[in-house]
Amino acid sequence: LLISKKNISETKFVSKEDISFVIERPKLNLFDKSKANIGYTVTSNGTLGAGGTTYATTDYIKVVAGEYFSHNGGTNSFAVYDENKNFILRSYSATYQMPVGAKYARWTVDLVATPLDVFMIVEGSIVPTVYEAYKGISTFVGVQPYYHNWAEKLIVAFGDSITDMKLWQPYVQEALGTQPIQSFGIGGSKIALSSADSMWQDVRINALPNNADLYLVMGGTNDWAANVVIGEGNTLDTNTFMGAYRTLLNKLVAKYPTKRFALMSTPYGESPNREGWTDQTGILNNIGLSTKDYAEATRKIAKEYGLLCIDIDGESGVNGINLPQFAPLEGGMLRVHPNIPFAKRIAEVTIGKLRTIQPI
Repeated sequence: LLISKKNISETKFVSKEDISFVIERPKLNLFDKSKANIGYTVTSNGTLGAGGTTYATTDYIKVVAGEYFSHNGGTNSFAVYDENKNFILRSYSATYQMPVGAKYARWTVDLVATPLDVFMIVEGSIVPTVYEAYKGISTFVGVQPYYHNWAEKLIVAFGDSITDMKLWQPYVQEALGTQPIQSFGIGGSKIALSSADSMWQDVRINALPNNADLYLVMGGTNDWAANVVIGEGNTLDTNTFMGAYRTLLNKLVAKYPTKRFALMSTPYGESPNREGWTDQTGILNNIGLSTKDYAEATRKIAKEYGLLCIDIDGESGVNGINLPQFAPLEGGMLRVHPNIPFAKRIAEVTIGKLRTIQPI
């Protein structure tokens, strides 16, 4: 985000008359097939070696140390380089957390298994099932109102795979001018129960950075899928959704008593034809609850703790009628993971709500 500003340090809000800007935002798929090197593979020392016409390598793609990057091409090799494009290491992982010093990477593409028109590289641990072509860097030049109070603030997103996909976060960052949003999502994780990755567990909470200005919490989808009971009264039973959420918030608020928190209600989802479920429409789990019940519980607990609720369920406009347009069917039985249009809806609701509590 490149900003030319007028008295911005003395102003809480900068109008469109005071600011011009250029925004550069990378698109989802990082692989530009027009720059593929046909006939080459990445060797053990990071150079390119002859691989025949059934292989290709990508150009140097920018990566971020500490962040996960994934591709949909199986176990092909890739190499990681520093800012001067000096070789660091080679790996065969489909998903990999970039090491300290990483600035670039190059991937080998098996053209038989994954043609160039299918191959994707994304930031995060989940590659979307629907292909998106590389669209380069979007550049916007112009003027608009700019909410200075969120500029350069650090937001942390804590959740499950919907957080880990990192689809909605860039839109929030772009609109509010924040630092890159740091995401701590684990696919399949729940608010409740006693799994090691349950969100109330210390290991999850202690992994969060201490210097964030805002912590966003979103969960409930996997609790719904696992038939977790909502919980009655003021329970702290971590086998219930409300009890585990209270336990999570008690720990978070005690650890960061002066920080801002916002709870994001469970996005609408369905699991049609799910094996073992009585309701084959996939709306109700086996204890008769929909994702909306977990969203309502989230709204209640946000009010109980005096926290902002970003109501994805109630304000995104995604429902049982239009869900197929916003969450592709996976494995013939799951519609919970957002596509790009759904990610934009999540971001829109988040942006709108955060603009109501600009930090001072």
